[in-house]
Order: sequence, then C-alpha cells, then structure tokens
Amino acid sequence: MILMLTGVCLSGVWGIAYTTAHPVRDDFAPDENPLKYGVPYQDITLKSIDGLNIPAWYTPAQNGTVVIFVHGFRGHRAIDRHCWLATAGFGVISIDLRAHGLSDGNVTSFGYHEGMDVHAALNFALSQPGIDRVVGYGESLGGATLIGAASTRPEIAALVVDSTFSSLSALLERQVPIYGVNLLFKGFWGQQMGVSVDAVNPSAWITKIAPRPILIIQAQGDSLIPADSATVLARAYGETAQVWLEAGLEHSLVYHTYPEVYKARVIEFLR
Repeated sequence: MILMLTGVCLSGVWGIAYTTAHPVRDDFAPDENPLKYGVPYQDITLKSIDGLNIPAWYTPAQNGTVVIFVHGFRGHRAIDRHCWLATAGFGVISIDLRAHGLSDGNVTSFGYHEGMDVHAALNFALSQPGIDRVVGYGESLGGATLIGAASTRPEIAALVVDSTFSSLSALLERQVPIYGVNLLFKGFWGQQMGVSVDAVNPSAWITKIAPRPILIIQAQGDSLIPADSATVLARAYGETAQVWLEAGLEHSLVYHTYPEVYKARVIEFLR
C-alpha cells in the first residue's frame, strides 16, 4: 500500500510538472488583428537563434522608439496593448513566445530559453529605418523573459515589467509549500523544461540592467507569485528602480482595474 501511494504521488507530481512545462495554448484568433481597431501593422515571422519560428505583429514607429511587448504564461500577442502603444506613437513588436500562440515549440522554460525569442524581435527592431531606441514591456512570464534578455542585450534601453516573479524557485515555493513535494516538483519540472529551476532567476539577471531605467508593477493581492516579488526585484536592481504597488488586486489586474492611469504611466515612462 505504501509503495502504491508513493507511486501515485510521484506520478501526480510528474504529471503536474509535465503539464506546466508544456502549456495548453490559449485560443488565438488570426482574424483578430490591430487593423480591425484602426492600427496599421505587418504580420512578420521572426527566427530564433535555435531555429524556431516566432510570429509577431509589427507596427512601425512614429516617435523613433520601438516597444517589444511580451505576454504572460499561456497567453499570446495582446491586441489591446499593441494598439494603445501604437496609438501613442511607439513602434510595437508583439510576439508569441515559443510554445504559445502560433509560435513553434512545445516547452516553456519560464524565461530562460524564451530570451532567444526577444533577441530575434530586438534584432528585427534594430534593422528598421528611423529607430533610435528599443524598449521592453512584459507581463508575468513576459517580464521575466525581458529581464533575462536585457541582462545580455544593452540595446534594450528601458523596461516595464508587470506581475513578474523574482525567481522560479520562489514561485514554486509559493505554489507548492510542502518541502518534500517541492523538491520532487523542482526536479521533475527542471527535467521537463531542459534547464534547472534555480537557473531561472530574474532577481539575478536584473543586477546587470542598471542604470537603464525600469518600472516594476505588482498587484499585492497576487495569489500566483510571492507578494514580495517586486520588492526583491527592485532591491536587486538598485535604488533607482521605480516600483508601483497596488494592494488588494490579483495577478496582472492593475492594468484591468486602472486602465487609463496605467496606460498614461507606462507611456510616460517609456518615452
């Protein structure tokens, strides 16, 4: 009986790790595009350095600055973010991360390998005429991915990260607080992702970004990531980090709760 229960437990933990590393894709409607909302755009396909096709929308800049927008876990290109950034005059590249949307791949590493997708978007942006700056804006997983990419690419001039975990290990400890199960999950999860859970560490990556400006946004009622994630990231970055905390809101809900204030603040920061 003990062996059977142990086997069931191991199988369950492995199954959860597998499904987490192999996300079910959120529905993507190709007929939903920026042009439907009056924003001109191009459908482009980027190629990551490891050979994956990364579809994206691109709207050229009117102000010399391109924003790379990166969505969260199980998300895809966000038409609303793309449109209000483009309407504000920015060029915008909205990508589908690997294993999300219409991109190639079936495994997510929660920001580690996804940096290659951002590198492809950055290279494209830098090749466009009339571009003076490239900045990044990411939500949750997208924020972690951008922090990792910016740590090795100084061409990313500024970052906005919203609802981003400080480390994958801390996120796991929040979601799986039982020590033994936590260790099992960490091992299985890393095996599925192809990289150690401990290696996915935005709070270590962010130390290489200063003095480039960063705005860190977090809803403090977030039940998905640790409540101190923004504080840990800001402390690791340094004293000039800008932090926007909102009490009583769930994961990624600052934008949806205060959309006009949010848009104005992000636009002003990225300019």
